[in-house]
Amino acid sequence: MAIKDYEMVKSRKLRLRKEHPEAVIIPEMVSPVETAMEFVIFKASIWTDRESHIKGEPPDSVGFSLSVAGGERADKTSWTENCEESAVGRALDNLGYYGDKRVEEPTCSREEITNAQQNKKALAEAAKPMPAADREVLNAKLCGDIKYDEVDLPEGLTVGEGRDLWRVAEQHLRKEISQADAREQVEALLEAPRKRAA
Repeated sequence: MAIKDYEMVKSRKLRLRKEHPEAVIIPEMVSPVETAMEFVIFKASIWTDRESHIKGEPPDSVGFSLSVAGGERADKTSWTENCEESAVGRALDNLGYYGDKRVEEPTCSREEITNAQQNKKALAEAAKPMPAADREVLNAKLCGDIKYDEVDLPEGLTVGEGRDLWRVAEQHLRKEISQADAREQVEALLEAPRKRAA
């Protein structure tokens, strides 16, 4: 199915508002804030009338979405916003405001198809081995920020594992975690790549 056959979420929101002027759409991030630089999960709830929402009644529809940070196009810098809009798209789809212009049955939103393609690429990139030069930079960062004499970074360390180690060093640098906690996290993160290298 071609991406041109999908109706954008913005257009479907307008249709909802036209048919239900008192509709309420509430998106919320349900993943921990701590993971937002890596991935986000959003939940969107829709009530077709404001009164139901005010009374605390269950929503008429709910949708969820996941976005991985640093994907392509808008997801490179705006994965949170894209995830929010995709969750709204799923909730609209579940309510009968389908994303596929050609059929009257639930489908993925255009944003979800794009996100799925981008997430697949981002996950594949994270699984690649980290280049030797990048491992040297990471080693210097860990030695400088966490005060290691030297860190044995195995050749099989992936780009994703390297990002996780970098994030630990940054957390210690910002005094969010102690040196002991940082070292413990580094050792835990290095366990899997060291086993693979053995």
